[in-house]
Amino acid sequence: MSSFIGIGTSLYGEKGFDKSTRFYTATRWFTVFLLPIIPLATYKVKRVSTKLTGLVPVVGVSTQYETIKIDLDWNQVFTTYLLVYGTIALIILTAVYLPDFWAVPLIGAVVLIVGLAIRSSIRAKHF
Repeated sequence: MSSFIGIGTSLYGEKGFDKSTRFYTATRWFTVFLLPIIPLATYKVKRVSTKLTGLVPVVGVSTQYETIKIDLDWNQVFTTYLLVYGTIALIILTAVYLPDFWAVPLIGAVVLIVGLAIRSSIRAKHF
């Protein structure tokens, strides 16, 4: 998985974490500005290592995965679409109907979207 300025491929979702094997199910997406556009494949994923790369002030994250390709998980695909694009729709509706209060939901939505985008590469509680 790789991206530049949020354009590329990313893993979204962490379904069915198995404590004994440390595998979970994630879907690989083609992304534009961190937004999932097209689901490419679903994998059983095990994070092998994560490390910071680059120099300050430009720091990246490099993550190594062990993956097993499985059938596309349509439930995970629809859930991801709903979470991401439902949040965007909520922001737009709030900005249109409550223009004086749009800043708070906007900030919350940006945090949510960025959190979903990097969730698959940073999960300290399992690794």
